[in-house]
Amino acid sequence: MGTIIILVNGLDMPYHVVDRAIAIAKEKKSRLLAIFLEGKRERREGYVFPSDLDAAEKGITEAETLVEDKEIISHNSDVIARMAEFDGIQLESKIIENPKLEELIQIFEGADLIVADRDFDSELLLDAHKITLKRIVENSQAPVELVEKT
Repeated sequence: MGTIIILVNGLDMPYHVVDRAIAIAKEKKSRLLAIFLEGKRERREGYVFPSDLDAAEKGITEAETLVEDKEIISHNSDVIARMAEFDGIQLESKIIENPKLEELIQIFEGADLIVADRDFDSELLLDAHKITLKRIVENSQAPVELVEKT
């Protein structure tokens, strides 16, 4: 049984990516590994995510906002788990905080496919280590399928 990786950048919930990965996993009789990449610090500019608005309205600290962000990612992980279970697909999820590219490439070893949002870089939560979709594609031995939101 092969492994298909769903790569999620931050708080985003790319349903189109999850749907595509599940369809491939069903066809190839593969298991799924959902990797949620999380930045170490909350962004300070603008209002990018719902948790940012919440923080501004309540005046909560960066630490409290990061806890809320983890809760959102955990919820998204649970949603993907239910979607996979519905289709009889085995799923494992990992939340990786502020990873280095080398760490990700090691995790990707042995994967049959990595499925990611074509707009993966639109919210660069991982800029501490300059992880971009281009660098992932260039360094991963597994093929990468980019899915566009329709």
